[in-house]
Amino acid sequence: MRRRSPARLRSAAFELLEDPADADPLYLRLLSAVSRVHGSSATPADYARAALSAVRAVEK
Repeated sequence: MRRRSPARLRSAAFELLEDPADADPLYLRLLSAVSRVHGSSATPADYARAALSAVRAVEK
C-alpha cells in the first residue's frame, strides 16, 4: 500500500465548502421539518405536510 503525503491531505480538495443556501432561514426551517418526519415509514404526504407547515410558519 502506498503512503499518502500529509501535505496532500491539506490540499484544497478536502476543504469544506459552505453552501449559500445554508444562510437562508426558510431553507433551514424546511430542512429541519423534513428531517423530523424522515424515516422508513414516511410517505410523500408526510414530507409535503412538514414543508407546508414550515412555509406557513414563516409567513405568519
